[in-house]
Amino acid sequence: MKKHYLLFSVILLLSVSAYSATFTVVTAGFTYSPAVTNAAVGDTIFFSASNNHPIVQTDFSSWTNNMAVPLSGGWGVQNASFIYVITSADNIYFVCQNHVSSQGMKGQIVVSASNINETVSSNTVKLLSSTLGDKFITVLNNTGLRGELQMFELSGKLASVYSITTETNQQINIDLNKGIFLYRFNMEGNKPTATERLYVGVDLR
Repeated sequence: MKKHYLLFSVILLLSVSAYSATFTVVTAGFTYSPAVTNAAVGDTIFFSASNNHPIVQTDFSSWTNNMAVPLSGGWGVQNASFIYVITSADNIYFVCQNHVSSQGMKGQIVVSASNINETVSSNTVKLLSSTLGDKFITVLNNTGLRGELQMFELSGKLASVYSITTETNQQINIDLNKGIFLYRFNMEGNKPTATERLYVGVDLR
């Protein structure tokens, strides 16, 4: 068993894994805070929205002209807080449907190319972020298989196991203390994936 723990520790020291970040955009009066967020492909954005401040994704022209015209293929109109995972290197423009014309209430996400390889092929299962600031994380699963997400302490001790469905983008509530963990996927009929790091409550971007 000690050899097993040592193996996981060695993997941690030798592995070089890229990681993404999580950001939060909230309403502050008739403004968004922050008004501009610099992010990358693979990062997760937590948007605050409500019936009083419904948030709309627009194109640059509508955004510039303080109009709440929904972007074709965007998230539409959201009147409750939600999560958005950035999947392409296109800037994101958003406005408050109720207050953009009168108060100029709008914001943007400036998106750069990812610092991790986001090209997704078949038979891929991965976390979209290796930095967890809140209590849930997104699993990208293109395998069509079910399985488990296994979390280990640095000592190699199994900390938690979460069920993975066949859903392509699955959000999982993670209940772990602040710190650094190891994780791997164990999908049905396949060998476990390589072990990587998860930073819980530690933004290392």
